[in-house]
Amino acid sequence: MTKTIIEFIHELGDGGGSVIVKEYCLRLRKDGYRVIVLLAFPAPQTTNYRILKEAGIEIVTVFKNKSFLNRLLNKLFSRFLISRKLRILNMQYKPKAIHAHLCVLKYISPIRKSLYSTKLLYTCHSLPEKYFKGKNKEEYYAAVKLIKSNGMQFIALHEDMAEKLNEMFGIHNTEVLYNGIDIERFKCVNESRKDIRESIGFKDSDFIIGHVGRFTEPKNHKFIVECFQYFSEKNSSARLLLIGAGDWLPEILNSIEQYGLTEKVKILSHRTDVERLMKAMDVFIFPSLYEGLGIAVVEAQAAGLRCVISDNIPKFAVVSNQIICLSLNDSLDKWSEALSGRGKFLTPYSQLSKYDMNLIIKKLESLYE
Repeated sequence: MTKTIIEFIHELGDGGGSVIVKEYCLRLRKDGYRVIVLLAFPAPQTTNYRILKEAGIEIVTVFKNKSFLNRLLNKLFSRFLISRKLRILNMQYKPKAIHAHLCVLKYISPIRKSLYSTKLLYTCHSLPEKYFKGKNKEEYYAAVKLIKSNGMQFIALHEDMAEKLNEMFGIHNTEVLYNGIDIERFKCVNESRKDIRESIGFKDSDFIIGHVGRFTEPKNHKFIVECFQYFSEKNSSARLLLIGAGDWLPEILNSIEQYGLTEKVKILSHRTDVERLMKAMDVFIFPSLYEGLGIAVVEAQAAGLRCVISDNIPKFAVVSNQIICLSLNDSLDKWSEALSGRGKFLTPYSQLSKYDMNLIIKKLESLYE
């Protein structure tokens, strides 16, 4: 009999957590599992949602669209409506496991008694304090209840995160599961850099600084634009390629216009060819304010890129000798020098092979079993 897995995430965007859910779904189905994705809202405009739809993965949404009425219902009654949908799916499909992602534990806790025969797993995709403290304190109490009554299994992105989760919840069994990537996909792009650049409106002689990430506060796009503006004053061939979408995009577009950089910056959203676009870059910049891991940095290294990152990126993401790490308090001049290739390169802390999705998915399946 086919085993069913429910992957539960509030919404499928273009962020790292959504990318991992997408990869899990595709590979689990390839290995013979029936995968159902539970969302609050559909997101047909995002890459990950489209890929799963086109692949025939079953996607169940609590609301049909993001109309004003549905957003109001979500705000007022999300606890009841989402919990009820999950309970119905659990009764209907009797899944082997429910795998939760991001801030959804508050929807699982109210129906925990009906889930005793279902294995529960939760992946923490960012700093534990971001998910379980402050405005998300409710998630902490839900997690405590689910650990006590259902033996919920925590999954961390690296060893330091696992230590924090174990300490925070008084447990000792958090599993480490790196955010896997298709390594060969980033290593082997059968198209010339010149052709890729021309296809997106750049010249072969341009010096392209690239970034991949959602337009949200933690990704620090404002700093990227400031840094690029400083760098481009000394390098007339400099160009900036930003790949992503998100709520902060209008504000960043405004900054680009204020600096007079409109002709030098390209923004590409909802792309399925990130590995191809990375081949067009000369250097990768990633000055995040904080990260659970920073999987885009790992992908950039797999693509052979030199990377300039902030010291807020976990050391576990350093898998090559092509990383320069700086503080956000360092001068723009120092960041500019690093983008040019001048600076101290880090010694690899981990190995790229540890991020091989083929290995990760096997470990995930063993956790489901």
